[in-house]
Amino acid sequence: MITPSCSLKLWEACNILSYYFHLLIDGFLFTMFKRSVKLLVLEQN
Repeated sequence: MITPSCSLKLWEACNILSYYFHLLIDGFLFTMFKRSVKLLVLEQN
């Protein structure tokens, strides 16, 4: 049986992990987006 305080700590940890995971994904997508835009601009010149 899990105590409420323990599960709450686990819940907080999961929230923090998912938050950083989303930041990581967003950062990765943003970097890829900038890179593809740069390539498009270079091709047009």
